[in-house]
Amino acid sequence: RCRELGVKLEFSREITDLDELADADLIVAADGINSFVRTRYQEHFQPTFELRRNHFIWLGSSAPSDAFSFHFTTNEFGIWDLCTYQYRRDMSTWVIEAPEATWAKAEASLGGLSEAETVAYLEKMWAHLLKGHRLVANRSFWRRFPVIRNKNWYYRNIVLLGDALHTAHFSIGSGTKLAMEDAINLYEAFVATGTV
Repeated sequence: RCRELGVKLEFSREITDLDELADADLIVAADGINSFVRTRYQEHFQPTFELRRNHFIWLGSSAPSDAFSFHFTTNEFGIWDLCTYQYRRDMSTWVIEAPEATWAKAEASLGGLSEAETVAYLEKMWAHLLKGHRLVANRSFWRRFPVIRNKNWYYRNIVLLGDALHTAHFSIGSGTKLAMEDAINLYEAFVATGTV
């Protein structure tokens, strides 16, 4: 649809300086949870950040996932939960979460492990679901989920969308879906004001 409307598409190109877009009528910043646009203009967007209590780690796996699923297991540290969903024919996302009480007991043992050691530990923990498949790391480390909100969603000709604007917990949807819903609302705002 973009091509039909004459939009020039560019892929595998990261924009790190908005001066590159100085002649743009509108800059849509859907640059994620670590948005450099939001950071650059933070005095205008006025973001707030709140870290949730639980620790989690984001991984992949070749293990199939029929649907968005939740699983639970326990060990000497306490209860652990896992949400999985398929994103490609041969790959699934695996997000493993440790409630605050579990992490308090596990941190001394797990907090200092390397990425490879962490993956090996978690493969043993979830072997009953992996069934011979492996976990795949991608700069995977234990962290706490940040809830990000912004007082303002636009500044001059720049708008924030998706995780750059407001995060939604990984257990209820994806940042891409959130950004698409924001884009629909942006379009509807333009229609309502007669801009398009």
